[in-house]
Amino acid sequence: VVVGDFNEVLSQDEHFSSCLRSIPGMICFRNSLDDCGLMDLGFSGLPFTWTNNRTHPSTVKARLDRFVANQNWTALFPDFSVLHLKFGGSDHSPILLQLTIPSSSQPNRRWRPRNFFKFERIWCGKEPCKDIIRDCWATPRSSLCPQASFLRRLQTCRQKLQGWHRATFGSLKAKIKIVQDQISELMAGHISNEVGLHLKDLKAQLKELWRLDELWWKQRSKAYWLKEGDKNNKFFHSVASQRRQRNKITRLKSHDTWIEDPADIQREFLAFYEQLFTSSAPCREAISEVVRTIPRRVTNEMNDKLIQAFTEDEVWFAVKQMNAESAPGPDGFPPLFYQNYWPIIKEETCCSVLDFLNNRRSFQKFNHTNLVMIPKVTDASEVSHFRPISLCNVIYKI
Repeated sequence: VVVGDFNEVLSQDEHFSSCLRSIPGMICFRNSLDDCGLMDLGFSGLPFTWTNNRTHPSTVKARLDRFVANQNWTALFPDFSVLHLKFGGSDHSPILLQLTIPSSSQPNRRWRPRNFFKFERIWCGKEPCKDIIRDCWATPRSSLCPQASFLRRLQTCRQKLQGWHRATFGSLKAKIKIVQDQISELMAGHISNEVGLHLKDLKAQLKELWRLDELWWKQRSKAYWLKEGDKNNKFFHSVASQRRQRNKITRLKSHDTWIEDPADIQREFLAFYEQLFTSSAPCREAISEVVRTIPRRVTNEMNDKLIQAFTEDEVWFAVKQMNAESAPGPDGFPPLFYQNYWPIIKEETCCSVLDFLNNRRSFQKFNHTNLVMIPKVTDASEVSHFRPISLCNVIYKI
């Protein structure tokens, strides 16, 4: 980790004055960090760390001081936060790096979801994965309603895929290290024909492990703008780490007081949205009175088309329109799963969806979401600075 006054900024929003910052200087700074394998650790607090202490219109403020670190450091200390403290007598503000290092006697109190399942892209194309899905969907349909039957198949599939993943992949990082050590050991000795063949096999294994590791981190980086085939584990890991750090809520301002305890932060969010979404419960007469003032726009012909029964083709059209790697809901199955294995799961999926759409069956079993708070501003410090995003199950989105 490196800290200091770099005398340069990464973007124009880190600089405030009557003139724009020099673009070549910012590009040079970004390239230097990339060449050194360093990434900005972000911050909370004041947006700028330096000022020229002059009055308007000669005021200049910039974020010249920062913490940057490499991938190894962020992997070793995943729970960190950088604070920009209040200015003192200097033209620079102090900056503080806080680390959370859990121990057996004082475990990390930060909340984490337990046993969170997520269908992985690295599973696609693997025949055992396809066999597991086919077996789960080949079981005879039970007497349960279509929604309950579909949900049971998903649960069974999730359990079997988790077991298969642990047995097949385990820790990719550990496997890569083992293969690299084996290659180094063989390279240090005499390379006979037999050893040469073994080395060739190990290098092929290492290449495949690297490919899987790329897919693993690319899925978590959400770098959708990259072209298929782009390869850079280090970049994907950095992007994923930056996303995680940017979205992490370590402190919150409430009534001019900073709160940092995770339980207090949770209560602050709950109280805010409970008050926001509390309805005054208007009577039916008041609602009807408002509706009567709305002019009719839907003709009888349009209405006839709208009330037609939904079809399987429309269900598939909805599925294939989704971003394959968008974040999944509580069940952990993203659109990627449905799009890749549609021939196998089509019948049960359509039966469940169409039973709800055409027969008005209850869909409550799938109406669960993961609520994620996304910062709307660079330096989010209050509850109102976050936007709630509901991550719904794909079956519910359909």
